[in-house]
Amino acid sequence: MKRYKDGDGKGDPNCPQSYVVKDTSPPLNLGAWLSCQRQAKKGKKGMGKISDEQIHRLEELGVWWDQPDTWEAHFAALKRYKDGDGKGDPNCTKSYVVKDTSPPLKLGLWLRTQRVAKRGKGAHKISTEQIRRLEDLGVWWDKPDPQESTSLPEGTEDVTHLKRTTI
Repeated sequence: MKRYKDGDGKGDPNCPQSYVVKDTSPPLNLGAWLSCQRQAKKGKKGMGKISDEQIHRLEELGVWWDQPDTWEAHFAALKRYKDGDGKGDPNCTKSYVVKDTSPPLKLGLWLRTQRVAKRGKGAHKISTEQIRRLEDLGVWWDKPDPQESTSLPEGTEDVTHLKRTTI
């Protein structure tokens, strides 16, 4: 854990569940191990026991036991995206990642999760206040149909009625 925190974790010991230390023999599934420690602390059946001393040592490293609520951090990143790379549009692609945060924020996946939550699907919930804030920012809930676009870019005119002639 300490090696992860000092290296790949960039000061944060809370590695993803899929994280594997490959330079050990056999490879160490550190993320899965940490997930098991969290479940054991919560008293989940079949997860074994974790001592107070072990809990204390992990807490000293900075391990959290419950997933922190990162909604506000993602929302702030979405505002920055809109003002920067989004050029006024907060609707980033599903693969968009904010890399200047620690850990990096998978902003596109988060936005997709908010859309799924608004439809009442999936495990995540979204409040009416969060929906309002996202709408105020300009987030769309269903992908716009380019066929239904009625506005043209400034300085252009509709020429669809003109026939093409060959000279």
